[in-house]
Amino acid sequence: MSILKSLFSGSAQPPRQIGSVVVQSGIVKVYDEKRNHLFSVSAGSRPTDGLRGYTSATVSVCYNGIVKTYDAKGKYLYSTTESMKQK
Repeated sequence: MSILKSLFSGSAQPPRQIGSVVVQSGIVKVYDEKRNHLFSVSAGSRPTDGLRGYTSATVSVCYNGIVKTYDAKGKYLYSTTESMKQK
């Protein structure tokens, strides 16, 4: 039996990856590669708020000038401040 097969056999599931992100009505909705909903977070209401970017592992959303980063399970990882000045 291969190592991968033994790792993912039984009830264990392979880790989910982010496949797409949609912003609708101030909500950031995150989906896996099969379009299954993973989680949602608020996109905020300021003109500078909203989705900043995503990878297969993380999503970054600006809310009130703070960029928060979440993993594919919706777990908050860290935040950074975003300058309100436009350069």
